[in-house]
Amino acid sequence: MTQEETWLKHYNEYRSFLKENCKRPSKHYLEDRALFNWFKHNKKIYLSGRMPFDRLTLFRLLLEDAERMQKINQYAYVHAEDVDLLSAAKQKSALKSSRTTTKKS
Repeated sequence: MTQEETWLKHYNEYRSFLKENCKRPSKHYLEDRALFNWFKHNKKIYLSGRMPFDRLTLFRLLLEDAERMQKINQYAYVHAEDVDLLSAAKQKSALKSSRTTTKKS
């Protein structure tokens, strides 16, 4: 198996992991660690500008998909379209808590 075939195999595994689990692989789970390390290594190559051109467009698509699945905490993920809703809810709760502290004073 050539390096290109191996890279494409890992790429497809990572993409299917994102679709099936709706989250990124974690470094804390042994079964996810290989995909996590593959993505971390390729992201480092991408950011340094050393990624081959033929892999560049595929990795950009994968990076966009992974960025949409931001982790909130160890229990929940948020997708990009939910970020506005989440920040609005945080602002609302902060406003509510500031009102209760001013009423007590």
